[in-house]
Amino acid sequence: MDGCAGCTAAVDDLSEGLLRHLRARSTGYAVIARAPLAWAIPLYSSFGSDFTYDFNVTLDASMAPVQFNYRDPDQLRESGFEWIPVADFR
Repeated sequence: MDGCAGCTAAVDDLSEGLLRHLRARSTGYAVIARAPLAWAIPLYSSFGSDFTYDFNVTLDASMAPVQFNYRDPDQLRESGFEWIPVADFR
């Protein structure tokens, strides 16, 4: 399973400096993903769980309400996220 190109790029762009600043403030940074990818930051897999459904952040059209990053299909289109397959949501 491949990770989302945008999400993978965002994690790849995390700098050690940013992570160091977070740690200095007793703040951690973790990623929750369905894809089992290896990164240098904590990655928790939601594969096989209801985590993404519980937070309404899924592209799974069989689940309702369907949202991606807490936006419904109309909000995604309005925000310029045409690349997300919102047609599958209907």
